[in-house]
Amino acid sequence: RTYPPCSRFNKSNIVALGIVKKIDIARVISENGAKSEETQIMQFEIQENFKGSAKKFIFLKSSYGMCSRSFKVGEKFIVFSSSVDDGSNIYQVNVDYSLKGEKDFESDIEYCRKAKKGIAGATISGVFVKSLREEVEDSVKFKEIVGANILIKGSKSSFKVKTDEDGRFYLSGLKADTYEIKT
Repeated sequence: RTYPPCSRFNKSNIVALGIVKKIDIARVISENGAKSEETQIMQFEIQENFKGSAKKFIFLKSSYGMCSRSFKVGEKFIVFSSSVDDGSNIYQVNVDYSLKGEKDFESDIEYCRKAKKGIAGATISGVFVKSLREEVEDSVKFKEIVGANILIKGSKSSFKVKTDEDGRFYLSGLKADTYEIKT
């Protein structure tokens, strides 16, 4: 997961749950002809629309190669795309998706359903690290703090969460309030 779902949802023009129905590979060549890359063009059947297009099918364009993921027919995922509908019905998808089977897939669906209804609430997230710097002249290096207990306290409620294997935590669905974070 690159960003929490609230960030991806808010930055996207289209958010939808669907399934890949068909894939074509296209070669895109730059205007000056110096660079070419392969691109997947996927026919994506929307099963549940959270934001944006109300169409049953859209086309998703994905880079294809060393730094990108190769999608497969039949895969189900949530697409978060910031592409603008220019009438071509083609949207860009690179790293902004949640694939069925990933650990956060179900919670991302739940967040998107609530966000569509306007009841998703706020999200608090962060990373806890410890400095490994010993002297002022040393370069700054950090180590993630795994399993740290975090207390998120508001005026009416409080929550306990733990940092994950990357030292990250996040809590979503919060009501408007002022929150204090303690370890």
